[in-house]
Amino acid sequence: MLTTFCVLLPAIVVGAEQRTPPIVQVTIPLERGPIREVAGQWTTEGSGDAAVITHDAKKWNAKEGYPLALFRQPENFSGGTVWIDFKLVDGGDDYSAGLVFGHRGTSYYYVRYNTKDGNVALWRMDGPKRTVIKHGEDHAQLPKGEWHRLQLRVDGTKVRVSVRHLVMEHELDQPISGPLGLWTKPDATTSFRNLQVSESRR
Repeated sequence: MLTTFCVLLPAIVVGAEQRTPPIVQVTIPLERGPIREVAGQWTTEGSGDAAVITHDAKKWNAKEGYPLALFRQPENFSGGTVWIDFKLVDGGDDYSAGLVFGHRGTSYYYVRYNTKDGNVALWRMDGPKRTVIKHGEDHAQLPKGEWHRLQLRVDGTKVRVSVRHLVMEHELDQPISGPLGLWTKPDATTSFRNLQVSESRR
């Protein structure tokens, strides 16, 4: 069964698309917000499909850790396709934008694009420890200050991430599940919008 979530921020509208019955929409109250901030300095501006979530590195004074915010919907993503737009606004030695998946406690995976390597890559966080799993082989410097789309596909243990023509594929040791989220480098200011999730349920 394929379930489609269309997330409009800050009021999240979730549409469950099935063969029958037609789409059912559930609106989460504005006061709850679209994300739960775990680390970093996050702001949401605008409303509906024009809303933008930004991590502002200039307002975050922490010396350690990585900015992380978790989406409230879907609560448990275990497979399907995720799209999110990102804009590289500012950075120190690196501009970066990441999408979190498989979040469990203090461990999670994330896929990211950054300007330092100019590629997409898959990483894993276990508490403060960060481990690279695989780098994409293609490289390109995406324009800063413009919107780009990151796509993540999870099919069982198979992971595929792409931004434009940059692609990386990998097979995990075991299937994942957990909320989705946003990730950046501590010194990066990055904006995100238009999260869309097409979730496969076996």
